Amino acid sequence: WMVGASQGVRQSRAVRFVFTGDKAALAESTRRMLDLPFDRLAPAHGEIVETGARSAVAATLPWLGIQV
Repeated sequence: WMVGASQGVRQSRAVRFVFTGDKAALAESTRRMLDLPFDRLAPAHGEIVETGARSAVAATLPWLGIQV
C-alpha cells in the first residue's frame, strides 16, 4: 500500500522515484515487451490477471509515454 502497488496491476511509485537511468532505453525495452502477444499475467503478489494483462501493464506506464 505504501508504495502504491496494491489493488490490482500497479507499478510501485518507488520505481519511478529511484529510476535514474536512460528513460528512452527503458521505454524502448518496455515497448518490445508489450509487443509480445500476452494476455495473462501471474504477478509476484496479488491476483492472476486472466485476460487483458497487456493493456493493464501498459496502463501502469504513462510516465514512459507508452500506449498499447
